[in-house]
Amino acid sequence: SKEADDYFVFLLSDANLRRYGIAPEELGEVLVADSRVNAFAIFIAGGSEADRLVKALPFGRGYVCADTARLPGAFKEIFSSVSVQKTS
Repeated sequence: SKEADDYFVFLLSDANLRRYGIAPEELGEVLVADSRVNAFAIFIAGGSEADRLVKALPFGRGYVCADTARLPGAFKEIFSSVSVQKTS
């Protein structure tokens, strides 16, 4: 395998983690398991469950996108935040 400048993983979910037997804390651990990888969860859902999940994840690793038309904006926000972190 070749080295890369950046590694990204995006999990897109309907925010029904309970139904799949996944605890938010468990997902949070996976998102930060490898410091070389920028991993994020984007919940394509609205409502309190999606908000609760984002709050339970490590800061900046979870996003709610209630309207799929705003998905490109969510990706732009994520890429921008990673760029700022790299220059800090």
